[in-house]
Amino acid sequence: MNVDNHAIQPPRPSKLKKILWLGASGLRFLTLWTAQYLTLKSNDSVKRYQYRRLKRLIKHAWDKVPFYRQYWSEAGFNPSMFKSLEDISLIPVIDKNTILAHRDEFLAQGVNMSRLELITTGGTTGMPMEFYIDNYRARAKEQAHQMYAAYHVWGYRQYIDRCISLRGARIDDNLLSQGIFWQKSDRDRGYVMSSFHLLEENYQAYIDKIRAYRPRFIRAYPSSIVALCLLMKKHGDHGFERLKGVLCSSENIYDWQRALVMDVLSVPIHSSYGHTEKAVWSFEHDGHLLFPPRYGYAEFVDDDLNPVNTPGSQAQIIATGYDLDAFPFIRYKTDDIAIVGASVEGYPQVADRIVGRRQEFVIDRYGNKVPFTCSDEVFWGLRGIDAYQYVQSTPGVMDINIQTSDDFDPATIETIKGSAREIFLNFDITVNQVPDIPKTKSGKFRYLIQNISE
Repeated sequence: MNVDNHAIQPPRPSKLKKILWLGASGLRFLTLWTAQYLTLKSNDSVKRYQYRRLKRLIKHAWDKVPFYRQYWSEAGFNPSMFKSLEDISLIPVIDKNTILAHRDEFLAQGVNMSRLELITTGGTTGMPMEFYIDNYRARAKEQAHQMYAAYHVWGYRQYIDRCISLRGARIDDNLLSQGIFWQKSDRDRGYVMSSFHLLEENYQAYIDKIRAYRPRFIRAYPSSIVALCLLMKKHGDHGFERLKGVLCSSENIYDWQRALVMDVLSVPIHSSYGHTEKAVWSFEHDGHLLFPPRYGYAEFVDDDLNPVNTPGSQAQIIATGYDLDAFPFIRYKTDDIAIVGASVEGYPQVADRIVGRRQEFVIDRYGNKVPFTCSDEVFWGLRGIDAYQYVQSTPGVMDINIQTSDDFDPATIETIKGSAREIFLNFDITVNQVPDIPKTKSGKFRYLIQNISE
């Protein structure tokens, strides 16, 4: 694999063009944009950089974060033991269960809470996980990296190129009553279209809007762009004028999906890998996923947490975020599995693909395959629920089983049912309290039991 570092240098637009390009919402990371990508030209320089960043972060966590000082002390680790990158193996890992049990202990002492946002994301225990993030650092870093890869590798100019986003957006009832399933995008120059309503009866409204807007790119979950392309193929529609590519994230992408998109839209899929936690991130380049070393520290390890460096081997991804001082993620088990790729100069961590993120679908009463991606949003902010599981045995019918604790309010059942019906249209939904939801052999809950065979 040959990566030309010079070919992916950051742009050098004029100051005025930078401001126009980034837009008002992006000015806060203008300095980061110009300084972030002083290219690390060799793996040796990358390792020196990574060691410095990790050493600083470890000392900060020991001094300021109550959880880490106690957790590390109990494991026999302290910052003086970190003398090389290899010593990171001395630090015990954390996972989503750890954060669920100790959330407030992860907050750094003296942190300015006004800078933080409480984030909710899916958890491996079957319940969403909550954590805090610094909008002015973590989001800026992520945006800068995304714009860098999008512009240099995929040719997408955010705020300039027209873009349609196809994702789990909630649309105002007043718009829905008018047959409008989209809204203006705050992030891109374009529209956000709701994947919840991308069904046969609404197909023509979607296709007419996309054709009229003439986007250069479409952002989408892989399952959402597949749903669109399958409907287009069914109706004999092919391609959009001026479309250059599809930008995908959040789910694994399969070869058959790339082939479908190329067949129907005649453009490639460009993918990235990342997390709401913003600890590590990677972008697709020449069929491989490159982990920028300035974003965070990615480790590939086996089940016993030993490093895996052999290309073609399967490994877990362990993530450490550099710029998450307020709520640090240090040696965080992502629960994602990668096929390790061959490293290149400036990018020691490379994956051939991510294999641990599955796409799942449920079937509505009309036989439509509906993406299961946003299912956990039903439970965001709710208390007294220890775990949940969707079960489908009949098209258009779903049971939601919930395992509850003593402080559960039975009135919450109607809240769950109402939220689920907003996401899963054309379904009859029943919510059941159950004494126990069984775990898999690996100790996890399964979000969906799908008993309908393809």
